[in-house]
Amino acid sequence: MLGKRYVDAAGTLEVLCSKPGPGGLASGGEPLALKTAKPLPSSD
Repeated sequence: MLGKRYVDAAGTLEVLCSKPGPGGLASGGEPLALKTAKPLPSSD
């Protein structure tokens, strides 16, 4: 997905997708997972 970040299971590799295309991302034969966004702190 364009503009999304992907990470490996160990969290040592992060990839930003800058060009969409068919297929998936993998590193060393292990598929990369979509990185989730951190929740923003509440404004009290």
